Amino acid sequence: MTTAKGTLLALGEARMFTCHDNTQIDIVYKRSSDNRKTWSNLELKYNQRILIPFCRNNLIIMQTYSDDDGLTFTPPQIIPNITRSEWKWSAIYWFCHVKWYIGGITFDRITILNTLVQPLRGCEDSTLYHSNTRHLFYSGLAEVSTTRTNLSLHISKDNGENWGYIKTICPGSSSYSSLTTLIDQSIGILYEKGSTMGAPDSLTFTIVYNQTKKEYV
Repeated sequence: MTTAKGTLLALGEARMFTCHDNTQIDIVYKRSSDNRKTWSNLELKYNQRILIPFCRNNLIIMQTYSDDDGLTFTPPQIIPNITRSEWKWSAIYWFCHVKWYIGGITFDRITILNTLVQPLRGCEDSTLYHSNTRHLFYSGLAEVSTTRTNLSLHISKDNGENWGYIKTICPGSSSYSSLTTLIDQSIGILYEKGSTMGAPDSLTFTIVYNQTKKEYV
């Protein structure tokens, strides 16, 4: 994500004992204050407030926030009344298209987007509204098997009603992704590259849209 001051925050899960979902998970992050040229050491942390909702051990929904541009975060607190006692597993995902009105007070019916696909077992994707172009951008795996490959970028020019393919970001093994708008209004993406199921190889940050040149890169 990009803060109001232009600082980049790369947040992730530190899976302690295995790389699978059902293990102890801590929240970690790195900061870049020079537009991705350098990054801070890995930090463990349970203006404009930076609010981070997350799922602890795939069971408890929590949140933490920072009031100092990501230098420090508050101790995480449980968000009450959003899960049921009989649930055995929880996660934070976006799967469908929901049209909203009046700043999110009311929502239209859910519509399944057949043009945007993902692997059979699912994989975390990312959606971003870009204020300069007034377009929605989506990054996700264009794959319908159980294999996590083919990370791609799509665009919607009509508020999510229809989506078009832009480019393939990573044709090979890839996984989770997160889009962000940089301080110069370019669009960057943080994603897992060279991963297999449950075992990411590396995290990569790259620019997918250059605002100065008004072109995809």
